[in-house]
Amino acid sequence: MYCQIQLDNYNGTYHPGKSIKGRVVCTFDADADVKAVTVKLLGDERTEWNDKEDYFDSAEQKKKIDSVCYSGYNNFLTFQHNLPIKDTFNVGRHEYSFSFVLPKELPGSYQNEYGYIRYYIKAEVYTTTDSDCEDEREIDIMSPIELASLPQDAVRLEDKEDITPHCCINGGSVTMQLELKNKTFVQTQTSRMKVHTYNSSDVKIEAIKVKLKMFIETKATHPKTKRKTNEELIAYDFIQNIGGKGERTFDFELDIPSTTVIPNFKLCSLFICWCVLHVEAVLGRCQNNLEIREEVKLGHFPIEREMRRHNLLFKKRTLRLLPTKNLPTPGLPLSSISAISPQDTFESVRPLHQKQATLMSGPSIGWQRSASIDESPISMEMEPLLPERKKETIEAVVLASMGFPISTAANQNQNDENVAPTEKLLNGN
Repeated sequence: MYCQIQLDNYNGTYHPGKSIKGRVVCTFDADADVKAVTVKLLGDERTEWNDKEDYFDSAEQKKKIDSVCYSGYNNFLTFQHNLPIKDTFNVGRHEYSFSFVLPKELPGSYQNEYGYIRYYIKAEVYTTTDSDCEDEREIDIMSPIELASLPQDAVRLEDKEDITPHCCINGGSVTMQLELKNKTFVQTQTSRMKVHTYNSSDVKIEAIKVKLKMFIETKATHPKTKRKTNEELIAYDFIQNIGGKGERTFDFELDIPSTTVIPNFKLCSLFICWCVLHVEAVLGRCQNNLEIREEVKLGHFPIEREMRRHNLLFKKRTLRLLPTKNLPTPGLPLSSISAISPQDTFESVRPLHQKQATLMSGPSIGWQRSASIDESPISMEMEPLLPERKKETIEAVVLASMGFPISTAANQNQNDENVAPTEKLLNGN
């Protein structure tokens, strides 16, 4: 007797929130009474390494070196299915289907020299005799880091060095200031920043170096708590021969390679990852260098505010044209009206702010973004399409922004006369 796990929808990786479907195939060479068939989905993190440590041997009254094994274990995911079975299995092949839905928040599969994060499916067949059998199948979970939930505030940091005057150097100060648009860095995208220098001394700034480093800490809990930390340089940029006195501004760009492994350690207790942006101004004449260190977030997906705003305003199946006295001109295709189901409901949307949109005059009304746009979608309001029209609806505004023509003040009276026949068309009479 033996059993085997077969996965139906596995192409090398699974993602959080997706389903796992498969079968447990049991083959019996003799009739058997089976008590249960279980399938488990497990997620574990383990750490282990050896360290040499000094200790004092009281018997020999001298110090010795011993090798100590440090380890840690944590199970963060356990799902179990008891498959419906009959009591007696005849000779031959028997299959039982199973499925799991992965949680939306999971760490990704990971491994380094000190430990690993591992997912596996385990099937067990229990019989009334001692001929139990089991099978185990490891799977890979890819868990990208989305930056949409992280803060996006601009950052301005500063370091200053006061220069002590002596025989060949006049007094003064050197100040370095780092300006970041936000503290999130996206893989495969260029991250830009500015560095401002203010130098009122005779000391020259020889170079400015910008480094993005990743730190991964691995923890063991037995026989006592101990940690190992790995450091990796992700991106690097620099500029040399800056000069002496004066104010200067430099633009830096950091490109995060697509080959960089960015681990997701959500729900983990033995692995931690953080990234640090390190900016250093190298000063001459044996002065202390200026340094700025700031923890930043590194992920796979950026915040696409414009795309989210577009999807919010233009939901295809949630808009319908309401009959008002400010109907579109007869040039509006009737097919675009009849295609909207009367049962569709209109979901309220957050309008644009008056400072964020300006009305364009012309045969078709639309939105034009102004130069001083506040990117925050929280403060969005909508300016009325035409102020003198009291009954204009948001649906008409959306249709206008999509390019459909809207009646102007010159033919308003003509539109009012056409209200009744157009309402009949809308009502299907």
